[in-house]
Amino acid sequence: MEEKRNEHMASHTPRQRKSGHGKRSCVGKIIGGVLFAILTLALNLTGTVTVVTDTTLQNIFMTLFFTSVGYTASFKLLKKGGIQVLLFLLVSAVLLVCLRGMVRKHFTPKLTKTNVDAVIGSRGYVTETVDNLAASGQVKLGAMPWTARSTDGSPIEAGTLVQVDRIEGVKAYVSPVPETANV
Repeated sequence: MEEKRNEHMASHTPRQRKSGHGKRSCVGKIIGGVLFAILTLALNLTGTVTVVTDTTLQNIFMTLFFTSVGYTASFKLLKKGGIQVLLFLLVSAVLLVCLRGMVRKHFTPKLTKTNVDAVIGSRGYVTETVDNLAASGQVKLGAMPWTARSTDGSPIEAGTLVQVDRIEGVKAYVSPVPETANV
């Protein structure tokens, strides 16, 4: 009886592992990758060879890689979860899409026009006749005088109400406001 027990125990002894050189070992791959990186760096720094890679699909592949790392970390649990895991992923994706709009609405800063941007579209009066050919003209916008030019090139008489169409450098390009718009 004792012999049978010893045989049974002998058949269930744990296998001894090889020291990192089995079929699943990645030591050689890591060493090869590091050597390739060092060689490429050395050749690139000396100017002997320049390695240029196309990064068009980089973001897509990085996303796929890190997603697959997350899935393979517990693939057995995912497989065991079955329909519940798929339902969770589907609901999560739908909620992310739906919440994106709300999050953007609350976290997008409300920009206030400042400096030159605030001047565009504002109205003022011509203080010196605007004449593009004579390179003269001035308008008063708020409390500040601006060098002015006509947007369409036609002269604008002093005292005319104008609107700023654009700013180029320190010059305001203006156009007369129609009489009906003054009301």
